[in-house]
Amino acid sequence: IVRLFRQLKNDPVSLPFSDDFEDMGVVDISQDSMGFTPNQHWDFENANDSGRLRSFINPSLNLQGSRAVSLDAVQSVSYSYNTVTGTFNLENYNAVQQELRVEYDYRMHGVPDSIHGNEVWVRGSDTSQWQSIYRVNPQFSTLGQVFSSGTLSISDALIGSGQSLTSSFQLRFGE
Repeated sequence: IVRLFRQLKNDPVSLPFSDDFEDMGVVDISQDSMGFTPNQHWDFENANDSGRLRSFINPSLNLQGSRAVSLDAVQSVSYSYNTVTGTFNLENYNAVQQELRVEYDYRMHGVPDSIHGNEVWVRGSDTSQWQSIYRVNPQFSTLGQVFSSGTLSISDALIGSGQSLTSSFQLRFGE
């Protein structure tokens, strides 16, 4: 067994911050990977060897630009679960004093095995409990349609759970 260890960058983030994955090359990942984006913020995890992350499938699936993160399964299996987790140094911000929000767009390519887990979570640090802030719209009759999450309050979720922003704040997308 060979293990690769590396120190990922964790410079403080200046807000507003946007991450559209446009500076990422074409990737096709089917094993857990830490810091897979050029800015090293994003990690990919899957529950089994069938989970997959891709940054490009074909131009018609991109929401805008030439890159997007797509989570799916390499093959049809009874259970596949993937997450993309971003870690951000937000220690210079205070959720009580500053309203932090996130917004994203998504497209359902296919019918998920379960609506559970198709969510977005946040936590103030990499050791805190995850707080769900959004569940993906399960309208399977609208496959291929683009949905917007609307603005989601990170501050409300953290304050409500007694968490603070730290140098290891995390945002997770599940599929």
